[in-house]
Amino acid sequence: MVKAEIIVIGSGIAALKTALEASEHKHVILITKSNIRHGNSYLAQGGIAAAISDRDRVSLHKKIR
Repeated sequence: MVKAEIIVIGSGIAALKTALEASEHKHVILITKSNIRHGNSYLAQGGIAAAISDRDRVSLHKKIR
């Protein structure tokens, strides 16, 4: 039987940050889906925008109200 002081369920950014911080002082087990790349944080693109090509501009990434 595997034992841990802290169990973190999920592999989103909040869960990973929590597991990383907690692992500095405690034994942590991270439980996630079968593949970490199936999580929403891995798949999310919202909020991540940058003008990285010559044909791109910052103004194209601004939210229009």
